[in-house]
Amino acid sequence: MELCTATLVSSNAALTAAHCVVDNDISKSVAIFSDDLLPFILNPGSSVAPTARVIEPDVSTFDGERAIDQDDIAIIHLDHVPPGYSPVQFAPGPINVGDEIVIAGFGASAVSIDPKTGAIHHTDIGQLKTAEVIVEGMDAKEIFIDQSHGVGACNGDSGGPAFVKSSTGELQIWGVISRGVGNSCGETGKITNALQYMDWISRSL
Repeated sequence: MELCTATLVSSNAALTAAHCVVDNDISKSVAIFSDDLLPFILNPGSSVAPTARVIEPDVSTFDGERAIDQDDIAIIHLDHVPPGYSPVQFAPGPINVGDEIVIAGFGASAVSIDPKTGAIHHTDIGQLKTAEVIVEGMDAKEIFIDQSHGVGACNGDSGGPAFVKSSTGELQIWGVISRGVGNSCGETGKITNALQYMDWISRSL
């Protein structure tokens, strides 16, 4: 089972990472509306959280082999959205180095490897978490954050939102969590700057 995070950005579409949907059987993908996915992860048939069927996604010019600017962004269309959920708004302005941002996702809070068996263990995966981080640098269409101090994105957060706070405190989306560089949870996090794709997003919604 591959776990990714997505953000509702219209009445029937969500923003996520392209690598979450390419080469995957979309007919078997399910969008779960909950802040705790652990019951579903442990027993997929037992979840009582609202779900929606994922329809064929729109994917930008994703290339996971590029070192920078992978275009790791996608729109997933849903057959419906359960009552009580509404889309977030996009941030109106640019993102700059030094800005404080908020990232969110269902990923692990830590990853460890059993030295005897080599098994990978994920801590707290499936529970929605947020973190405040600082933009450390930028490429043309990606920004990166320093995660060496133990705060940032991890496995399962892919596709999750990067927000800024408006003057009224409202969280507005501007980015999509893409990947980690080096130790995926403890060195550098890469975030796709969705504001660079607004024409494509508008056509895809």
